[in-house]
Amino acid sequence: MSIVKRAVVLVAAVCMLVGSPAMKVSAECDHKDTGRDLQWTGQYRYSSYEHTVIVAYYADGTPITVKCHVNKTEKIYVTYCQACRAYTGVAYESYQEAHGVVHD
Repeated sequence: MSIVKRAVVLVAAVCMLVGSPAMKVSAECDHKDTGRDLQWTGQYRYSSYEHTVIVAYYADGTPITVKCHVNKTEKIYVTYCQACRAYTGVAYESYQEAHGVVHD
């Protein structure tokens, strides 16, 4: 599912849960030079990944590496344009990030 479809579904779900007024969409507003609000949905996005870290070098110059596992949590917001009174998209804010080294 594309990010636009996810944003529309997320905004609709938030409106149903919170009881917000119906969404309005306006093609006349470009949402760039107007005031925009971030409204937290009360939800989080979780992701994880691994990367290699060099911790030292052997005497012959070969690197000693370990894997670092990262768990990342972000808050999910919807953006609201004050000019056309419409939800315009989704934004994410970094909330927590935990690194754990895995020894080989």
